Amino acid sequence: LSKSSEHLMQRLSESGAVEEAQERQLQQLLKAVEMEEKMADEAEETYQRLLRESVNLRREKCDARQREDGEELRFARADGNRRMLMEAVGLMNETLIEEEETFRKQKDMEAHFTELISQAEPGSDKDLEELWEAVRLLEGDRDKLHEDLKVVESKENLLKQEVMRRKEEADSIFKGLAPQIARLEEDVIQARQAVQKDEEERDAIAAELSEMQAKADSTELKLNECLQHKQGMKQEMETAALQIKMSKNHDAMTKEVLQELQNTMKGQ
Repeated sequence: LSKSSEHLMQRLSESGAVEEAQERQLQQLLKAVEMEEKMADEAEETYQRLLRESVNLRREKCDARQREDGEELRFARADGNRRMLMEAVGLMNETLIEEEETFRKQKDMEAHFTELISQAEPGSDKDLEELWEAVRLLEGDRDKLHEDLKVVESKENLLKQEVMRRKEEADSIFKGLAPQIARLEEDVIQARQAVQKDEEERDAIAAELSEMQAKADSTELKLNECLQHKQGMKQEMETAALQIKMSKNHDAMTKEVLQELQNTMKGQ
């Protein structure tokens, strides 16, 4: 019984040592789980930050696109104004050509009437008066044409000045828009690259989160196994303690019986 009791006490101490080792292992597993949860939280925060940065980059890309559309609209308006002015200049040139043609015809008619007057017979005063009247009318028309021509030339000069001013403005706008458009295109390219990079990082973080979740599930499974093993060890320790108690009781009973036998033998 004594040997059995020592053996049970040894097993009980071994069980306690195993329990302490498993308790330490359980604490280590709990720390590992806490570390995994902390890493998962940090990864989630990183994912949310990258997601916000991706949204901001998309917003900046849209703003850049709107600015680019506005510059293109301004460019198109300036180009339309220049074309309209060029068309107006073409119309004015056509008008000048028509006026010069009319003036040339008037000169031809004046020369023709002068020739008729020089060839007129004496005594044809009535015809001469009619011819001179026609000449005076032609001179009046000529003077009027000269005045109209001056007005047209003045308008043409003003229009040419306006065309040159608009052309300079358009050229200035084109020169100013060229670097802006190039810069906007570069910004759009950089924004696309940044969005692509963010998407790749987001996919990598999602894969890492999945892997960390799998590790957490495995750790939780191991933790459950340890808890079950600990529960089994506890039951085994309770059984061993019960056996020790029963052995102690049996030992006490044995001692009482031996004491009675000794007393009986002494009495005999």
